[in-house]
Amino acid sequence: MIYPNSVAVLPFANMSKDSENEYFSDGITEEIINALAQTDSIRVTARTSSFAFKNQHIDVREIGDKLGVAHVLEGSIRRAGNRVRITAQLINTQQGFHEFSEVYDRDLEDVFAIQDEIAQLIAKKLKTELSRTTSMPFSKAHPKNAQAYDWYLQANHILYDCLPEDIVKAEALYRKVIEAEPDYALAYSGLAKCYLYYGAIQTMDKKAAFEQVRIFVTKALEIDPQLIDGHVTYLGFMFWQSWNIPLALEHLAKTLQKLPSSAEIHVGRAMILLIDGQFDEALASMHLALQLDPFSPHVRHRAGVLLYCTEQYTEAIEQFRHETNNSVRNDTEFKIAWCQIFQGQYKEALHNLDSAPEHPHQVIIPEVAKAYLFVHKGDVLIAKEWLDKALTRIKTSTIAFPDYNLAIVYMLQQNEEKMWHHLEKTLEKQVPIALFTKVDPLWKSIVKRPKFLELIDRYMYSNIINIKTNTQEEFTINLPQVLYIEAEDNYCQIVYEGSEEKISKKLLRVSLKDLEPQIKGKAFVRTHRSYIINFQKKWQLAGKSKHYRFKHQTLEIEIPLSRSREKEVLLQFKSSSQLYR
Repeated sequence: MIYPNSVAVLPFANMSKDSENEYFSDGITEEIINALAQTDSIRVTARTSSFAFKNQHIDVREIGDKLGVAHVLEGSIRRAGNRVRITAQLINTQQGFHEFSEVYDRDLEDVFAIQDEIAQLIAKKLKTELSRTTSMPFSKAHPKNAQAYDWYLQANHILYDCLPEDIVKAEALYRKVIEAEPDYALAYSGLAKCYLYYGAIQTMDKKAAFEQVRIFVTKALEIDPQLIDGHVTYLGFMFWQSWNIPLALEHLAKTLQKLPSSAEIHVGRAMILLIDGQFDEALASMHLALQLDPFSPHVRHRAGVLLYCTEQYTEAIEQFRHETNNSVRNDTEFKIAWCQIFQGQYKEALHNLDSAPEHPHQVIIPEVAKAYLFVHKGDVLIAKEWLDKALTRIKTSTIAFPDYNLAIVYMLQQNEEKMWHHLEKTLEKQVPIALFTKVDPLWKSIVKRPKFLELIDRYMYSNIINIKTNTQEEFTINLPQVLYIEAEDNYCQIVYEGSEEKISKKLLRVSLKDLEPQIKGKAFVRTHRSYIINFQKKWQLAGKSKHYRFKHQTLEIEIPLSRSREKEVLLQFKSSSQLYR
């Protein structure tokens, strides 16, 4: 199907003598795509699908048929010193004739104006206007320093490939841009993305990483409040930091109004809807993403994950296979193996597990996957061998997600106490894969258990709150981290588990009376006029009636229990002990 008012911006050819200028021509192409993607009236093919035709000599009519677009923009860039020549041709894919052909010979500093002119010219030809209510990524505050913009394009080029070992290079380049151009909003947004990546895959302390994300994305939006790239990054930050699904869906809806042609945003919406169990809507969003970006390995991979989680294994394998031919990822065969396990294709699954190289950030180690396979097959003795090997590896070497792997091992061994312990630790640490626990078929045997449902509800829905004080200060806290709250005159001290499970304290100017309504949840109980305890934590009851105290193994303090509250609190404590243990 060919969509009217649609365009694919093909990668501009690098005609410079230096082949390393490829990032520059790619960057200019991407900037034009970003500008056009912000209009309601133009359907723009996403970068990855447009770039699938890079260096391929294919007739534009065939490209139009494959991408479903009525127009193709192609061109070239020649850079020499401080001068740049950009040619651009808009071609009708049905008739093959040129809608326009332009040549721009300018100083390098004028590259932003050229991008604007090309985007406006396309819009005019497609009989629409670029939105005046949204900001194009390059339209508000262009860097005055051409070298700074060059660094910015290099950093984007690196970040797009998203190889873990290269993210630090992108970070260094964004920092150079900021040093040269302190008010360039997009550079701060780029830095925020680097730290969002560090926090999401936990290559550094998550809390520390996300604090840097908050600082940099806030700075980007202070400089340019309408910056779409900044709002998209902020959305990622809010979700990965808090796992607040309703808030994420609300922000996604607003963002889609500004970026209706963004396959990335539709993919994000599909995955959050999947996590929330809204399968039909998730599949619809993913279908739209595939239409917008049919050649994207990222979109294909996420589509495979969605289909796997909805137990459409044949269709999932098809998406993963499509991705394998176009991606630098090396964990796709591993995911195909999981589909084959649930299809009962054990021989094929084992072959894939044996032959697939282990991904640096692979969630489930091969030993655990093979143990699961043989348990599923019913080969108890071989399964036990792999379970023993898995436990040995987890305990004697460093792996990316030990608690998640241990939870699977103990589920297979039917050791429920240890399974719940390690699954809760995974959720508490907000390991990214834990988001999919509710919908991943490998947990199907326990998903309807009350304990499982309680853990999901506790850790995945609205646990982040902003505590308001009597000053302008606000304090953001993840409620499951809180141990207890102590009143001190018109102040409250919050005692909580910080990074690496260290005990941290925060003194806020707010009374316990004003703070208590802000903390929602049955687990938070007033035991005394000066104390609120989080019964989700493993408190122990000490003493005798009328002299009861609550003790915690990580704390020296003992929290008193008021005589007047004794009966009510003890009932809540008993109930919580049964629910949270």
